[in-house]
Amino acid sequence: DEEEWARLEPVLRILIPKHPGQISVDSYHPATIQKALDMGDIIVNDITGLQNPAMVALVVEKCPTIIISHLPAPDAQTAHQQEPVTSADQVRDDLLNIAAMLESKGLPRECIILDPGIGFGKTMELNWELLKFADMVPGYSVMIGHSRKRFLGEHRMETEPNLEAAKIAIAHGCAYLRVHDIHAHATLPGVIPS
Repeated sequence: DEEEWARLEPVLRILIPKHPGQISVDSYHPATIQKALDMGDIIVNDITGLQNPAMVALVVEKCPTIIISHLPAPDAQTAHQQEPVTSADQVRDDLLNIAAMLESKGLPRECIILDPGIGFGKTMELNWELLKFADMVPGYSVMIGHSRKRFLGEHRMETEPNLEAAKIAIAHGCAYLRVHDIHAHATLPGVIPS
């Protein structure tokens, strides 16, 4: 997508050389990811859970670190409009199936980060349960993107509910947090900002 690349390119041209392997490029467009990979080592974050076969082929060929997000629909808008997922087991099974497919094609497990997709087509109760998702997938790194999501309640823009959710995720083995307030989360035990 040319419009997406036009927004990303100027920023990535500066950040990727300065922080190789630490910049997450969020896109489900293979052309965007290919261009970013041509600039250097990145983390690929496809929120559609690698639904595009061209993205799968690219990831397998280039072997970057990949965040596989659980999205129970072709896109985020559809995920919010359909019947919400209610089972953590379904989220786990869906993500493990994608991970197994990538591993069978040669992508090393240490390159795979699983994201249960908190806030995307899930019930409020399930979102809370998914803070503990790392317990369900031993042997895999997990990223939790809880920050400012609706399940945190009417005060979701405030620091405290976000920190409480992060504490739960960390206590259950989450390796990565995706947050808006880096400074507040950096004060939590076990957090190393990057």
